[in-house]
Amino acid sequence: MCRRLRPDLVLMDVVMPVMDGVEATRKIKRELPRTVVLIITAFTDASYLEEALEAGAAGYVLKTAYPERIVDAVRRALHGEAPLNQEVAKELILNLMGRQHAEREGPRNLDPAGPPTRRSTPASGIGLSPREVEVLRLVARGYTNQQVAKELLISTSTAKKHVQLILAKLGTSDRTQAVVRAIEWGMLPKH
Repeated sequence: MCRRLRPDLVLMDVVMPVMDGVEATRKIKRELPRTVVLIITAFTDASYLEEALEAGAAGYVLKTAYPERIVDAVRRALHGEAPLNQEVAKELILNLMGRQHAEREGPRNLDPAGPPTRRSTPASGIGLSPREVEVLRLVARGYTNQQVAKELLISTSTAKKHVQLILAKLGTSDRTQAVVRAIEWGMLPKH
């Protein structure tokens, strides 16, 4: 359907017959990277969220949310924001940060012939300005552009421009993916 219709947004369930939502998201994002995929599910397990985000989902909203919250999540996803269930997102980010910290402290594969991975990309090579790093930290905490603007005493349009530059520099299509990539690359501190 996506190949034929080329939608701006897909509402995706995690559990489906034939192909699960994570794999479907992965295939959609591979073929149609500009299509926004918003996971809508009953599962609150952070591991589902992690898989969905790694597959390219822009956000994650629970089916049990108020209808207004679901509509808001759709609007936010279409505007490049990361609608996430806050409790599940916090657990996921803490898990990712803990794993990234453990990987830094654990044994390293220093084989120069090995293929580079996203996690091995040095943060220094990205070129984020100090202000962009501040914005990225707030985005990781779930702030909207308006909240970022208020916190940093800048206009909403300036906050939005910072977010767009961050997405471009990190090579991601949405805020959620930018946070995941920044954590994987060690750009966000553990605390």
